[in-house]
Amino acid sequence: MSGLLGDILTNSQALQNRSTSLRVIGTNIANVNNTSYARQTVQTSTVSGPGGVSYTFSRITSTRDSILDRQVTEETSQTGAADALAKLYGDIYSLSSESLNGSYGASLKTAQTEGSGITGGLTSFFNAWSAYAASPKGTGNANAVYTAAQELASRLNEADKGLTDLQKTENDKLDSTLKEANDLLSSIAQYNRQIVTMEARNPGSSSALKDERQAAMENLAKIVNYDSQTESNGTVTITLASGDSANPQTLVSGSNAGTLSVVKNAQGGYTGLQATYGSATQSFKASGGSLSVLDPKVTSAAIESVRSQLDAMAGQLIDAVNSIYYATKDGALDTPVENANTLLASIADYNEQIVAMEAEEPGSSTALQAERQTAMDSLAKTVKFDSQAQADGSVTITLATGDSANPQTLVSGATAGTLAARTNADGSFAGLEATFGGATKSLDLNVLNTSVTSGFTFFSGTDAGSIDLTLSSYSQLTAASADDASGGNSVALAMSKLAEKSFSTASGALISGTLTESAATIATDAATNYASASEASSAQSEVLDMVKNSRDTATGTSTDEEMSNLIREQHAFQASARILSTLDNLLDIVTTRLGS
Repeated sequence: MSGLLGDILTNSQALQNRSTSLRVIGTNIANVNNTSYARQTVQTSTVSGPGGVSYTFSRITSTRDSILDRQVTEETSQTGAADALAKLYGDIYSLSSESLNGSYGASLKTAQTEGSGITGGLTSFFNAWSAYAASPKGTGNANAVYTAAQELASRLNEADKGLTDLQKTENDKLDSTLKEANDLLSSIAQYNRQIVTMEARNPGSSSALKDERQAAMENLAKIVNYDSQTESNGTVTITLASGDSANPQTLVSGSNAGTLSVVKNAQGGYTGLQATYGSATQSFKASGGSLSVLDPKVTSAAIESVRSQLDAMAGQLIDAVNSIYYATKDGALDTPVENANTLLASIADYNEQIVAMEAEEPGSSTALQAERQTAMDSLAKTVKFDSQAQADGSVTITLATGDSANPQTLVSGATAGTLAARTNADGSFAGLEATFGGATKSLDLNVLNTSVTSGFTFFSGTDAGSIDLTLSSYSQLTAASADDASGGNSVALAMSKLAEKSFSTASGALISGTLTESAATIATDAATNYASASEASSAQSEVLDMVKNSRDTATGTSTDEEMSNLIREQHAFQASARILSTLDNLLDIVTTRLGS
């Protein structure tokens, strides 16, 4: 009797085990395309009970491999960084291509032919000057020059604005990415808590949750590089991969999660990233993941590289055009420069007198100091300068050139420097220069007050963002220099030839090559950077795919293998069911006979 009941018990347990195996196989097949799923298996163990009866138990286990998971996570982090960099350079290239050539992927030749973009705008601008030179008395040609100049300046302004907007977009991406990272950290902590609870109730029952947690960890790796450690209770502890192994910053421990955030200065400017866990906060620089690229210091460097090229080209355009247009007002700087030199000498003389008076009787030079200030106020109407009061009562005056490392002195003590305006042989503006002692420094028109240069400059501003026309109407335009005879066209002719002029940074220019070549180079460089970043992204994606394929081979689900297991388990299930049916019949016969 015990043998019959024992057989029934054994086969009943076998039937349950086969049911568990079939359920696991079904789960495996359902997750064939789930890359974060690790194949499950059923492990059966047998123990002996009273009366020689054996008991079998089934336990579901996961084939997940922590080493392979770590490799996938690390490569995912590098892929996240490579993808983010390719996206950044892609956006820069798209913007550059549209701004410079008129549309995404358009060629320089197309832009010049259609007059699109900045390169096309340059061609239209110089062509308009050529037509104006051919017929300098035609108001239509003057209007065409004015309109082309307005359009060119507007396109440069828009390109600069586009770069500013792109930086804002990248900053917005940073904010949304940090929110995503913090949500993932919170989710991983929740998975930790749920896994501990399930494992306490039923060991080995949390495989599905661990798969979901691993997927969340891989999504986190796309954003930021980190280190992880699996604890004995099944939870994972995540720390920043900051290189500070002695003081790692915790991001997740047990059911508690930290946060990532942006650090800003008092003016609201970005200064860095920080991680907070409990009361501990640590600044960090992301070494992988998209955060390593979305860091505004990184995006700014990439965007500002393009802006500097654009500003150099725009600055060279402004200087070159204004230098030629200066000839329309020949000698316009002579009087203000002479007045400035007279004032500089006067201020130096006041310095000498004030120092002498203060040395003899402190506080006796108040009236002279007031007169010196009046002279300085008058100088400010011509020249932009910085001043500094000295201990002896004198003032030192330097040009406000923005070059703080090498300021050009104009007045120091009783010594005054001089300003001079230079022109080329053709009457075009060669530049300003300031001399003090034996030192002479070449300057551009930006050191002069705009009211001084008004009337003989064509463009105002210094870069792509500030370029504008100084003329309010085409009627103010002239094609001739001050020395031309009536109906002259020397200025317009020189402007048209500017299209072919090649500049050199070695000679002090802001660009190398022609203006159009300089504009084309910006788009070419952007395309090159994008191609390089895209290739790196593709290569890294291949590495990630290779590592994932290795993991899938070890822990993934094979349809063929699972179908084979399914057939085997079905046959075993049917066999156990038939045995139970036979045993049931035998038990029925025994009980029936005993009952009779």
